[in-house]
Amino acid sequence: MRIEEEVFARHRIIPDKLIAFGFTSEGDRLTYARELPDDGMKIVLEYDGAISGRIIDLTMNDDYTAFRQAGGKKWFAVMGSVPLNKVDREAKSAQPVEVVNVKVDQDRVGDFLARAGIYEAFHMNKKCWVSIILDDALADDAIQGMIDDSCRSIQG
Repeated sequence: MRIEEEVFARHRIIPDKLIAFGFTSEGDRLTYARELPDDGMKIVLEYDGAISGRIIDLTMNDDYTAFRQAGGKKWFAVMGSVPLNKVDREAKSAQPVEVVNVKVDQDRVGDFLARAGIYEAFHMNKKCWVSIILDDALADDAIQGMIDDSCRSIQG
């Protein structure tokens, strides 16, 4: 289940109320876009029978999906497509790759960076975030465990 589905699972979405809130109608899709204050990012929410959200970095025109706990403001994971050479500095290719950034214990960053498929965080604080290229270099259960740990790390 996507975070948006989880957040809105107990709510009945009424399109007229979305429009009153500030969503615009584009055919069968309702869209809400707003720049986030002071950080060069824009949030885009869309509703076409299901709600979805994206975060766009306006300085680089990059499109991300941020994950946070329901009711919280802190991110525990960010997914998006990034040029390979922006994550793997030894790569020559700028071919887009899917990555997930997760928060890790600052004292263990070096341990994670020693593992295949894990790199210094792209576009996040490198002291406590890492990027994982979603290319099967790391087992799915290991990635899920890191996402779960990241989510737990922001609780409280």
